[in-house]
Formats: sequence, structure tokens, C-alpha cells
Amino acid sequence: MKKCSELDAAKQQLVEELEAARLIALETKSSAAMVSASIGKAKILGLISEKTKKEEKNEEVKIQPVLVQFITEVKDKAEE
Repeated sequence: MKKCSELDAAKQQLVEELEAARLIALETKSSAAMVSASIGKAKILGLISEKTKKEEKNEEVKIQPVLVQFITEVKDKAEE
């Protein structure tokens, strides 16, 4: 088993690698890769915890409606 300081160093290294990947994704305008790297960092830092299947089975499912509004630029036909 790794010592606490070794574990912290390993976490720090992973966070740094994910940050480097996120910056590359930013440069290449790959939003999915940026989100993936950010989520990876959050999981390593304990900001996001994954539920086990046992926990999921015991939870009541609550469905709530969500309104999503897409905003797009519309060109006026008179401008064309």
C-alpha cells in the first residue's frame, strides 16, 4: 500500500497531466476533451464521487423536466 505522501504525489501528477491535456484540448478547440479532463481532475480531487451500483439501487428515481434553450444566429433574408 502506498504511503499518504506517495498517494498525494501520484494524485498531483495525474492532475497536472490532465491539466496539460485540457490546455491542449483548449488550443485545438475540442470541448469534449476539455470537459473530460476537467471531470477527471474533479474526480481525483474528490469533488465528484461515483456511486456504487448498490447505492444506485437504493435511490428513488426523481424525474424533473429540464428546459434547454438553444440560441443561434439567424440571418435576415434582406441582408443576403
